[in-house]
Amino acid sequence: MSKWPMVRLGDVCGFLNGGTPSKTEERYYSGTIPLITGADILANEVTSARSFITQEAVNNSATNFVEKGTVLLVSRTGVGKVAIAGMDLCFSQDITAILPEESRLDKKYLCYFLKSKASYFKYWQRGATIQGITRDVIESVKIPLFPLSSQKRVAETLDNSQEIIDAHKKQLEELNNLIKATFYRMFGEPTGHKWERVFIDEVYDIIDGDRGVNYPKQEEFSHEGHCVFLNAGNVTIDGFNFDKLQYISMEKDNQLRTGKLVRNDIVFTTRGTVGNIAYYDSSIPFGNMRINSGMVLLRQKTGLLDPLFLCILFRTPKMIRYYNNFLSGTAQPQLPITNMRKIKIIKPPIVLQNKFAEIVTQIENQKSLVKQSLAESQNLFNSLMSRYFD
Repeated sequence: MSKWPMVRLGDVCGFLNGGTPSKTEERYYSGTIPLITGADILANEVTSARSFITQEAVNNSATNFVEKGTVLLVSRTGVGKVAIAGMDLCFSQDITAILPEESRLDKKYLCYFLKSKASYFKYWQRGATIQGITRDVIESVKIPLFPLSSQKRVAETLDNSQEIIDAHKKQLEELNNLIKATFYRMFGEPTGHKWERVFIDEVYDIIDGDRGVNYPKQEEFSHEGHCVFLNAGNVTIDGFNFDKLQYISMEKDNQLRTGKLVRNDIVFTTRGTVGNIAYYDSSIPFGNMRINSGMVLLRQKTGLLDPLFLCILFRTPKMIRYYNNFLSGTAQPQLPITNMRKIKIIKPPIVLQNKFAEIVTQIENQKSLVKQSLAESQNLFNSLMSRYFD
């Protein structure tokens, strides 16, 4: 698209800042006008708000009212998120409203362009505690300005690609819901008294990582090597994520004592984001893996509790609320092993657990296929974005 003129966004758009009415005036928050912050921008279109204000609040504050269809860019706290207003609304100082000259610039095309510049905006964000970008940063970014009809075709192509991605994500959500529904149908409440309950360390060893003098220093990590050293991003609520890996050498691996995975171990995060959990079964392609200092290993010691069953159990909302009672720390929540040993879990008959695990394995196989399709669709979308805007 380089043959088309590149123009400053400030030359083809107007801008509006937002603001927040005083929280000390309770009457301001008893109205019907939606007031959104950057935290409310969760999808391509904003259709809901957590706060509603009065016209008096609008008149006596720095917030601005915009109509449905306005382009919104988060320019402070969560910089780079973009959406179109799906309703008339007001917005906080976290957001900049962008008003294109519609005879020259299509709104959806503008949205996709802004999304393509997320890394650029993050690079230019400044601030000690609350980071944001200035109006100059937004105005000075250059956008390829080709004919309006071509812009609309670009937006339509990207819309179609995004719809495929969204469909795959919905499939994954439905498969995850199927696993949860199957769990409740077979076992009932995860913290109930239908089944025998045991302390977790009666059926699983809780193994800490090596936090001693041999713990790897930053310069000892590499992008390839003998042993995967798991970081916080590698263990999610839905299992392992290997998008970004760090490795340690065989020499460093041999220096460490505890914390090395063996097949059928469970990895559980115990610091920061507590409760992310992943199962190290035979499908994981790495033979050497270690946990970092914010995780523990759960390792079977009786054979009376299936690891896949335990993973799903710990992902249920009621179980999460239950073990959150054992957390300590305020700035950074953590679940010490001494507290973890106090957690009780249900122990249904192992035959029933194994039957459940077989069902989950079949569903996980379906999820793997969907994830592969999702990755391919995301790569295509990224390729299109690069073609149009880089």
